[in-house]
Amino acid sequence: MSTTRTAHFFLSHYNREVYETALENLPQINTLFHLENIEVWITNDRNEVLDVRDIVAFADLGEPTRLTNPTAVQRFPTPRYQEICDGRPLPENGANDLYGRLVAQGRTCATSTVR
Repeated sequence: MSTTRTAHFFLSHYNREVYETALENLPQINTLFHLENIEVWITNDRNEVLDVRDIVAFADLGEPTRLTNPTAVQRFPTPRYQEICDGRPLPENGANDLYGRLVAQGRTCATSTVR
């Protein structure tokens, strides 16, 4: 059975903060944010308990200033790309140390080790 769900996700705090302004002149979307590819997985929507997969999502990936867990993610002192957007830093993989740490760990990680 295939179902189509309509949902809106803010991919970063930056997107949430500029959402209304970016859509003021539809159909022209006024934003510097350009998304190449995204995968959204819906897992276990039937409350199954056998043969299920575990997934992990990272809230602070690409966040330059506003961190959900600032004790676990190190923000870099000077975010890049501030000159493009009137001093507001843009989200990007190098905005904090999380992406680099994930890449260094390799492609897979055991969910039992997530803290």
